[in-house]
Amino acid sequence: NYKTIKDSMSKADKQFYLIQMKINISLIFISTVIYSILRYNVFGEVPIADIPTFILNKAVSFSMIIILLFVFFTDKKSKNYYDYTSGFKLFAIIHILISISLLSQNYYPKLYEGSKFTLLGNISILTGIVLTALMLSKKIQMKNVLIYVMASIHVFFIGIKGWFNVEKWNGKMPPITLICFLILVILVILSIKNKRNDNL
Repeated sequence: NYKTIKDSMSKADKQFYLIQMKINISLIFISTVIYSILRYNVFGEVPIADIPTFILNKAVSFSMIIILLFVFFTDKKSKNYYDYTSGFKLFAIIHILISISLLSQNYYPKLYEGSKFTLLGNISILTGIVLTALMLSKKIQMKNVLIYVMASIHVFFIGIKGWFNVEKWNGKMPPITLICFLILVILVILSIKNKRNDNL
């Protein structure tokens, strides 16, 4: 388990490993922040005042999916697996808290019709809740096709309306939801393929 792996490392190895892991996750986050600012602030019309929450939340959610990709390709017995998983859950908690604080017609007009959620809005909220429950469950591993499926549905219904208007993409940069959806679809396919291979 994780404690056994940590205990088997020397003090120098632990320090080097922790620094390396922090650098990896930091680079992922910095990259997604830069992408988000370029797409929505520089090439888009989102005001700079929204960077600390609205834009940061996009970067956090983007980072989550990239970290999930790292988790998938990491051995469950590896020390990296536990730390990438912890990083994912930390970003997930931040994403949930910021999303709840911003949930309104002003920030997410595509999810609303009048003062109520649209069908797309209701499905995206429901899948987000289910995904949170799965993430918190001790019986569900992060390398679980159900997590990838629920996350892909969640992302799909949040962003689908803006995916096909390529001429309206800010700076010709693909929407973050589209990139995340494609990554998740790949993870679903690979998970199913791996499961089939294991049953052979």
